[in-house]
Amino acid sequence: MNEAVDAKEKLRVLWQGSLTIPEYATLFKELMTRTSYSSADLRDRFYEHLSTRIKDKLVHTTCPIAALDQLITVATDLDVRIRQRQAKREREKKRTGTITGIVAPQPPSSNVSALFTPPVADPVAMDIDAAHTREEFMQHMHGKCFECGSSTHAKKDGSHKRDLCPYCKCVGHRETVCMDKFLGRPKGQKAAATGEEEASDSEVSDILSQASLR
Repeated sequence: MNEAVDAKEKLRVLWQGSLTIPEYATLFKELMTRTSYSSADLRDRFYEHLSTRIKDKLVHTTCPIAALDQLITVATDLDVRIRQRQAKREREKKRTGTITGIVAPQPPSSNVSALFTPPVADPVAMDIDAAHTREEFMQHMHGKCFECGSSTHAKKDGSHKRDLCPYCKCVGHRETVCMDKFLGRPKGQKAAATGEEEASDSEVSDILSQASLR
């Protein structure tokens, strides 16, 4: 009798809170076997102590949730979807904060339009929706021309010496392979170089030179 009373009291104060549905269900099932509650009572107690966000979704579900096992199955699926969506929103929020302040690239002026002619659909265009590192840039450009991004020829065979990048305003490469753009730097402005950064740029130059000889 004391064991049943103790189990009922623990079940009374057990709420999902920040627990996942599987975690909450495990604790619930450990206690429910020591109570004298009916299946219907247990189902109702489990439902009442769910988090509000799960209850809000259960209101609109068409899946059967009359039995405790059915309720746990449906609630688990909803919990997984909600947590996945929440994690995705957090990533999108961080990603938006990273690129805030970057000026959208402007089309080239008429006097340089003949020098820079970007492809209609560039298959090697780089993703700049988040901050990247030089190492990621080198990995992304492995086996490609560092001046246009093509994988059919090396830098030394590309003949892009007169190509003007409208993003960093430098000559010798196209915007699709602009390291400044890939690193998330402001348009037309390089980051202030420290001694350590200058050394890193030198290393990148050595790697680019080696890549051009392949």
